[in-house]
Amino acid sequence: MNFNQSELEEYRLSNPMDYIKAVKLLIASTNKNEVFQTIYKITRLHIPDKLYKYYSLNDDEDLNDMKLTTLSDEKIFLANSQDFNDPFDNKAFYYRNEELLQFEELRAFEGRIFDEVMFSSRATSLTNVGFNSMPMWAHYSNNHQGFCVSYSMRELRNTELSACTFPIQYLDKRIDITHIMVSFIDQALKKKHKQIREGKKEIVIDDLIMVYLTAFLQNIKESAWQYEQEFRCAAGNTSIGLPFIKAVPLEIYAGEKCAPLHIERLCNIAFQLNIPLYKMEFTEVNSYFRMAPVRIC
Repeated sequence: MNFNQSELEEYRLSNPMDYIKAVKLLIASTNKNEVFQTIYKITRLHIPDKLYKYYSLNDDEDLNDMKLTTLSDEKIFLANSQDFNDPFDNKAFYYRNEELLQFEELRAFEGRIFDEVMFSSRATSLTNVGFNSMPMWAHYSNNHQGFCVSYSMRELRNTELSACTFPIQYLDKRIDITHIMVSFIDQALKKKHKQIREGKKEIVIDDLIMVYLTAFLQNIKESAWQYEQEFRCAAGNTSIGLPFIKAVPLEIYAGEKCAPLHIERLCNIAFQLNIPLYKMEFTEVNSYFRMAPVRIC
């Protein structure tokens, strides 16, 4: 699908990302790999040309130094999703493990399977709200004391970042995937028993539905977070290179209350990376609830 910019924006408005529909298509398909690739290409249409990330700076100078060094190294840190501020992060879906007790093989595990894969990953949150969001400065940049960085998602050096970034879908209720789990376990055990009957020494289960399921459903959050316009870059805990991922910054914005010491460090980084540094400033005579970005480096 080839769109010009206006057509692309219209497409995004008319066709918001729907991971529930994507999962249904995957389950119904006989060629799940092909369907996954098609859906993945659709998610790419929802990635803006530029995304932003807000960073906090506080009294912990060792932590501040780590964040600024990571920026200087053109990287982003991917945190354990279980450490995020939303206890439902990566848990917008669930299954009733008691219903899996019907399978003898799972009784010793209390009907639980894949939990360490399904409910854990490393991720970083980006946003489409821009650099002038007062809630984002307040909530994620320590009340304007931190900084904000923009990243071009079309920059070839950011291919790793853009490739694993997905739009967040916001819903009012969590998703019960018990029927999917029951169906998957049933089919997997049938394949296992068939291969045992055939005398196979190595049992191979080549159904990636749970991997695909997790890849999509981890990008669902409660509607209350919709103001963040979040996009999430996520990877499995064992992915190569973690906990960092390559991310070349495009611009840096220092918060209105960013300390002079930190602004000096940000200016040095901006000079090193040959990108602009702006300082967000409050203007008394202004009709809008916005700060003015003033370039300082």
